[in-house]
Amino acid sequence: MTTKIKKEDVLNNGNKSTVHHLIPRSRGGDSSKDNIKRVPWRIHDAWHTLFNNLLPEEVCAQVITTPEDLFNTANKKMAWKVLFGCHWQEVQSGSAQEKILGQIMTNWLPRNYIVSWDKINQLIWDNCCINCPRVSCCLTRYQKWPLEHKQVFYYCYLPVKKALVALLI
Repeated sequence: MTTKIKKEDVLNNGNKSTVHHLIPRSRGGDSSKDNIKRVPWRIHDAWHTLFNNLLPEEVCAQVITTPEDLFNTANKKMAWKVLFGCHWQEVQSGSAQEKILGQIMTNWLPRNYIVSWDKINQLIWDNCCINCPRVSCCLTRYQKWPLEHKQVFYYCYLPVKKALVALLI
């Protein structure tokens, strides 16, 4: 006997929920109630499409640095709208970064989790160096990282708004 798929079952599939581990189990997270969030399947899929099993600091660093691999497929471009209500071009241009980081800090962290700015800072710096178009870094002679100027931190060629950092610390 074959089972007939009903149209309403297909349409409502996005409303079914699943358990999302805020700190992935594969990265040391547990199944305590503080580390679990029940989310609709489509939200869960969008999260993992963009961020796979990244830790919160890694997610924040990705949002801040917006590498091309966050937008290199149609599924990833759609995931931004599903997950954060932003068009992917708003994220890529930097105009939605504050909104997204605010949502991550309020909705996607375990209770009492303290975000490590030192880890995010190092991840941003690593990303800047890996993707640096310069043959040698012009900032290696300075002692203070990142360099500050007005409302921006500079990691060599990568500018980061201080307002984004303020959301994280």
